[in-house]
Amino acid sequence: MTMLAALLSLMLGIPDCVPACPLAEGWQSINLGVGTQRVVKVPDVEKVTVEGESAEIKPIGSNQFLVIGNMSGVSRIRFTTLKGVIPYRVSVKNLDPDSCGWFKPSVYDMLPCESGFDVLMKDGQMVVIGTYRSVDDWQKVSAIPRRWVTAKIPPPTKAIVDKVIRDANGLLRDAGLRIRVHRIGKGFVLSKAFEAETAKAAEVLAAQMQLLRDTTAAAE
Repeated sequence: MTMLAALLSLMLGIPDCVPACPLAEGWQSINLGVGTQRVVKVPDVEKVTVEGESAEIKPIGSNQFLVIGNMSGVSRIRFTTLKGVIPYRVSVKNLDPDSCGWFKPSVYDMLPCESGFDVLMKDGQMVVIGTYRSVDDWQKVSAIPRRWVTAKIPPPTKAIVDKVIRDANGLLRDAGLRIRVHRIGKGFVLSKAFEAETAKAAEVLAAQMQLLRDTTAAAE
């Protein structure tokens, strides 16, 4: 790679559109769009290890490395040097540079940092793309439409809905109740065989009811 290409690569990251997630002490961050790249300078490198497929790294000269965004997600790069290990967290988003101005940083602030969620504009609508790792991911992403009514988000997976129902039934079991939650289509019901326990079950599940309604109604 020529020096000109290396210098140009410094401008290809999109830090304004990809806010950095919180970092553990000692870590540094690189924020990229898919297909963009960044040059980092690390002296006296003996070994380089990369965790994750979102980014790759190539040596381009003395003490210089090119970090390339391959796919949406998070990778971790560790440079082992004569003075110790220097770790980088690389966040990669599938961003359309022409749409960067549409997104407020607060939109990305609401998304789970580690999951590689993307925000795109399509036909005047904000579309969120990504894969949920947990119920917490679903709750964070599903909060977006309450503030941006034009947002479209992925539905919760069957695994997410099953986890919500399983957790609810665990609470009922811990309370000594026989009543259980059952998923019915895009909704849920409580066991009819134990109607005498319904009032107590509703009390036990008070904090879970909205989550149960949201996940089952929006499920794939």
